[in-house]
Amino acid sequence: MKSTPKVTRSDYLSIALFTFFVGLAWVLGLFFIAADADQGDAYRIIYVHVPAAFTAFICAFKLLILGVLALRKRRADLLPTIKATSQMGLVFTAICLATGSIWGRPMWNVWWTWDPRLTTTLLLAIFFAILLIAYESIDEVKAKVKVCSILSILIAIQVPIIYKSVNWFRSLHQEQTLRLSGSTMDPTMKNLLLYSIAVTLLLGLTLIRVRSKQIQAIEEFEGQMIH
Repeated sequence: MKSTPKVTRSDYLSIALFTFFVGLAWVLGLFFIAADADQGDAYRIIYVHVPAAFTAFICAFKLLILGVLALRKRRADLLPTIKATSQMGLVFTAICLATGSIWGRPMWNVWWTWDPRLTTTLLLAIFFAILLIAYESIDEVKAKVKVCSILSILIAIQVPIIYKSVNWFRSLHQEQTLRLSGSTMDPTMKNLLLYSIAVTLLLGLTLIRVRSKQIQAIEEFEGQMIH
């Protein structure tokens, strides 16, 4: 019988370490780095907003891999990781939406507008939530694997639509901040943004790993209680 992985002290230390590094990026971005010439201090929210968006996208990509594996191989053992990934995806998408609204208020003079990128990102959050609801609502394991796998794949499909929405549709949202070439960002700003993205991704992936262990342990315990 395969033993349930346990959350260790090193897991919690990893979370604490990456949380510190993320907090450092936020402090530097919000209080110490220079303001943008065009957007002023409102620009500073980018060091929270963009890393949250990238992490939500990585969660969606991870769900794609998990969903395909679970669907093809009927691997019910992947369900806890699917749930944990969906939870973290929803959290980071919510942060992305909240910080986007904070940035949009001084830029657009409204907290919310049905801009293509905002609307598609909201749909991503809704799909993360739908997956979690389906996970808790379906008891039969085979049906849960199938439904959650299909929803995982649908979530991943939304990511390229969100990313390219500012180019495909008429949008108030600025175009991609980071580009492989032709970026106009100040090098200091760009380096801090890349650092913030990296440590936020590491924090997100660590949270997924730890949360998946917790979910697996809880479900195993509940299964033993039933039997």
